[in-house]
Amino acid sequence: MKGSKVALAIAPAVLMVGLCLAVTGIEAWLSEFGTTPNARLLLGRIGIVLPYLIAAAIGVVFLFAAAGATTVRFAGWSVVLGGLVVVAIAVSREITRLHSFADALPAGGRLVAYADSATVPEALCR
Repeated sequence: MKGSKVALAIAPAVLMVGLCLAVTGIEAWLSEFGTTPNARLLLGRIGIVLPYLIAAAIGVVFLFAAAGATTVRFAGWSVVLGGLVVVAIAVSREITRLHSFADALPAGGRLVAYADSATVPEALCR
């Protein structure tokens, strides 16, 4: 395989997953810019979704950048793989968060009701 094929097959997935992991935890920093409790909550929710949004944007940028290349399929499958890994990261984080307080649910309570409303739509959009 030529170097360009290898780069197109590896770079999108590595950048998508790497940036998703690198930007994790930005919600605490971002929420400090809010001046009211509602603004802090909104910025915190935006910060929760931001790693996944950045990963999706990187994938789209790679697809547009490789549009004229003859090996665009490698970039496309790499973006698909990166997207699946990012979704797996999001799902595992949410399951871990929900599992941490699953024992404290009231009788008859459903764990799905406590799923983060900022993470679930992002995972479903992929």
